[in-house]
Amino acid sequence: MFIRKWIIARLEIFYIFLLDNALKFTLWISKKPLKYLSINRNRTSYYFVLMKSFIAVISLLLCAVLTLHAQQPVDDLISAEKKFASISKEQSTRTAFLSSIDSNCVGFREGNLINAFTEWSNRPEATYKLTWQPEYAVIASSGEIGFTTGPWELRPSSLNDTPVARGHYTTIWKKASSGKWKAVCDIGTSYNTAYVPAKDVKSKTLSHSNTPLLDSVAAMAVETSFISRLEKDNISAYADCVTTDTWFNINEHQPARNPQAIEQAIHQIPSDIKFAPSGIWISSSNDMICVYGIATSGKQKTGYQRVWGLQNGQWKLLIQVM
Repeated sequence: MFIRKWIIARLEIFYIFLLDNALKFTLWISKKPLKYLSINRNRTSYYFVLMKSFIAVISLLLCAVLTLHAQQPVDDLISAEKKFASISKEQSTRTAFLSSIDSNCVGFREGNLINAFTEWSNRPEATYKLTWQPEYAVIASSGEIGFTTGPWELRPSSLNDTPVARGHYTTIWKKASSGKWKAVCDIGTSYNTAYVPAKDVKSKTLSHSNTPLLDSVAAMAVETSFISRLEKDNISAYADCVTTDTWFNINEHQPARNPQAIEQAIHQIPSDIKFAPSGIWISSSNDMICVYGIATSGKQKTGYQRVWGLQNGQWKLLIQVM
């Protein structure tokens, strides 16, 4: 994202430079007498060829700038999340959820799966203010499924109030047949300490490269195989699938956003935890698998999410929430 912005900025500067010089050249030509132009036909033809070259280069640069400025699918996903958040901030959280989540959106409550749309439909309007913002977003190369995560804060009644609760949310999004993004799975973690989010949203678009066809059985096998490895040796299981793009959101802890922090976060996961996947979504490009389910440790249950991305022919963990 940063590199793209840098390229756009440099192209715009160069485009303005060329445009300015082309205009100066045009004014210079327009001030030459016709006699001069008729006597110096060869030179004038050279000037006009040069002028045409200027125009061609300027046109190409303009196309490049406009192409880079055009909203990418991941930007569209981020915009959907920001709109979701703005409705909660400016209107109400109930209105935001009912307008942004799918009618079958999966949610979690006290370690059980719930229909989040039904849950929010049955809730009365409330005076509290729930605010959030995206901090990290990843989308499949096909552009129809992805996830966002970021910090949330809860205030009693006004945006001027001191937050009484905070944490991180993670939402899986799918494009509906109408082309509108809808949240299909929403989960959150909480922690007590104040959190300072990154200035810019980190984003990633998976690259499609001869990805083999993936059905639901094969996709679920990616998850169940990982769970089997976790039970034998969780350190090596995570080490094999964690990259610089992996995030961990664990309840009562701030997010782990790099391999070093994740290595420490692994030790915060109970050694006796058992994961039971309940459902999956697969991108049409077969390079993203989104899993949700229930994790159990002793008598405690909690919801969990994992999103897998295919990178260089290997399934890597993009985010884990629990």
